[in-house]
Amino acid sequence: MQIGLANAAMVAVILWLNYPVMRWLSADGIERSLYMGVLVVASASAYFIVLALTGVRVRHFRQR
Repeated sequence: MQIGLANAAMVAVILWLNYPVMRWLSADGIERSLYMGVLVVASASAYFIVLALTGVRVRHFRQR
């Protein structure tokens, strides 16, 4: 359930920051790179924030 909520938050951020296709195709390489960087950082941040808010901690991922 926690992973599902985090995935939903990540998808919501990606859809919220969605670029129109024609604008993406007409953008130069720098603009595309910057946009992709923002998209990755924002969606990953949303994912890990939701995991933290739902109680998942780093120790849950460590192997013993």
